[in-house]
Amino acid sequence: MIVKILIRSPKELKDKLQERARTIGITLNAFILQILWDWAKNNR
Repeated sequence: MIVKILIRSPKELKDKLQERARTIGITLNAFILQILWDWAKNNR
């Protein structure tokens, strides 16, 4: 099951995340999911 999560962030943060995602060749959504999965794995 896929659910939507809406977050509000400063434009500067969104821009930095988007630029990093572009640099590594993935979407912003994929990059944020990767960050969240990494956090979840390391904080059991």
